[in-house]
This record gives sequence, structure tokens and C-alpha cells, in this order.
Amino acid sequence: YTGKASFAIANTLSMGTSIASNEITGDTLARVLNATVTALGQSAGNLEIRDSVNGNTVNCTGLVVDADAKHDFFSAVFTASLSVGYNSLSWDSNGGKAVTANAGVTVNTDYMGGTTQVSVENSDINKDNSNNAGNVLVKASDCICHEASNTNAIADVIAGEGAAISVGGGISKNEDERTITAFVDGNTGAQGSAEKILNANNLIVAGDSKEVAQLTNTAAAVAGSGLGAGSINVGVTYFREDEATKAYVEDVTGKNKGMSITADHKDDVDMYITAVDFSGSVYGGGIGVSVANFDNFSRTDAVLRYSAVEHTGDNVAVDIVSANNVTDSHTQSANVSVGAAIGGAVGVLVSNNTLQESVYAGVVDST
Repeated sequence: YTGKASFAIANTLSMGTSIASNEITGDTLARVLNATVTALGQSAGNLEIRDSVNGNTVNCTGLVVDADAKHDFFSAVFTASLSVGYNSLSWDSNGGKAVTANAGVTVNTDYMGGTTQVSVENSDINKDNSNNAGNVLVKASDCICHEASNTNAIADVIAGEGAAISVGGGISKNEDERTITAFVDGNTGAQGSAEKILNANNLIVAGDSKEVAQLTNTAAAVAGSGLGAGSINVGVTYFREDEATKAYVEDVTGKNKGMSITADHKDDVDMYITAVDFSGSVYGGGIGVSVANFDNFSRTDAVLRYSAVEHTGDNVAVDIVSANNVTDSHTQSANVSVGAAIGGAVGVLVSNNTLQESVYAGVVDST
């Protein structure tokens, strides 16, 4: 939470500024490297792991390689600024009209980065147990819940004749550049050579990510006097997402009773932008601008490459290679501009959404 309040009286300037900057980075990793593992999954107990994306837990047997990250954070910035002038006569002691000016600015920046990665690299899994191997789960999950509130309130008032000017602005900038990856690679660094064996009952390789964002930007400006008043207010909210969610299996041979390689990404983004301007005097004018911008360049990939997979048993086995990306975005913009007496008011609303997401699922040089 960051806040600033300022107050001024008479012929003067009042200014309030609040700035907050938050950065979340870091890596969550789980890795099996250069190993030989036998995991038959024949014990009576189950391993319980957390699934932050879906908000539950999962019971597992066999080999589990899991990385799960969850981030919840709230940032709030508030600025309040007030100027008051008093002029009982038509002229002040300096031979001029009473003049007050007020400016208020709030700036809130949030950056989310880092990596959640899980891998099995250069390793043999159940190499000598093709017919009675246990399950193999390789899962990376990352969920972020982000709420940002930006409020800017300014008022400029003169009792009597004079000029009152209020200028306000609220800026909210939010960026997400996380990478979520789950993979099995039998020959890290050299594609096209299936050197490692991976046998499993069910093989699951999954990369899951979720973004929940609620961004609120409110700016209000008021100016009033007995002669002239003007208010200008601008509210801008910008959210950029450049996140990658990947799952792949590469350079392995092996047998199983079913294989699933999935990459899933979900977005739930709500943006609320409000700008209010009021100017009241003999001559008054108000200008309000609200801008909301959402750029989404997320990538979701699921791939089976340079691998040879066979099925065991008489039951029908199902192989899935799937990539999914779901974006649910809502933008609500409101602008109220009022100019009382002789004057005018202008309100401008700008909303822009750029969705350049890529989704890819494929099987490359594999049987």
C-alpha cells in the first residue's frame, strides 16, 4: 500500500504523487538428471501433490516429478490532493485574482517473471520393467492471482473570484513474462537420437498455468471558483502478458498403456477504468480521458519429438498430445466530465485489446 495526501491554502500550488513498484521473480524447479530410476508403484499408499491451477490435490503412484508455484498479491496506490483559495474582494492584496492550481499523479507498476520447470533428462525410467512399470507423472503448475488498485483524487476550490485548475493522472502498468515447462528429454542438447528408455503404466507430462488479474484505476478531478475553473484528468491501465506454457517428450523409446502430453493456459482478466471531472464557475471546462490496453502474446506448446512409443497389454490405449489456451477478458471503462455555467466538457474512452496468442500441438518424427 502506498499513499500520499497534500493540502494547500491561498494563491499556491498543491501537488501529490504516489509511486509503487512491485516485482515477483524466482524459479521453482524439480529435476531428474542422468539417473536410472525404477518406480513400480506397487506400495499401498499414494503420494498427494498440490495442483494450484485447479485448486485441488492429486493422488499419485509411481514416479512423480512435480513443481507447483502459486503467487497471490495485492498492490494499492492512493493520492489525494486539495487546494483552497479565498478571495472576499474582486482583487487580492497583490492586485490580482486568487489563483490555485492542483496536480495529482499515481503510478503503479507490477512485474511478474520467473520460471516453473520440471524435467526428466538423460535418464532411464523403468528400463527393465516394460510390462509392470508404475505410473510416471511429470508436471509443472503455476498460478498467479494479481489485484492492483490505483486511485487519484484532486480538488481545487476558490471561495470568490479567481481561477482554479486541477490536473490529475493515474497510470497502472502490469507485465507478466513467466515460463512454465514440463518435459522429458532422453538426450539433452542433441535432438534426434533416442538414447534413453522410459517405460510406464501411464505416462503424463503436463504444463499448466493460470493468470487471474483484476486491475482498477480510478481518477477524479474537481475545480470550482467564482470566475474560471478547469479540470483535466487521465486514467491509463496497461497489461501485457508474454507467458510461455510448454510440455514435450523428446528422444526416448519405451512402452506404456497410455500417454498424455498436455499444455494448458487460462487467462481471467478484468480491467476497470473510471475518470471523473467536474468544473464549476462562470467559465468552466472539463476534460477526462480513460485508456485501457491489454496485450496478450502468450504461447502454448505440446509436442512429441524423435521418439518411439509402444503400447503394452490388450486394452485399448489412448495417446494425447494437446495444447489449449483460454482467454476470458473484460474491460469496463467509464468517463464522466461536467462543465457547469459557461463552458464545456469532453470525455474520451479508449479500449484496446491485442490478442496474438499461439497454440501448437504436434508429433514430429515419432512412432
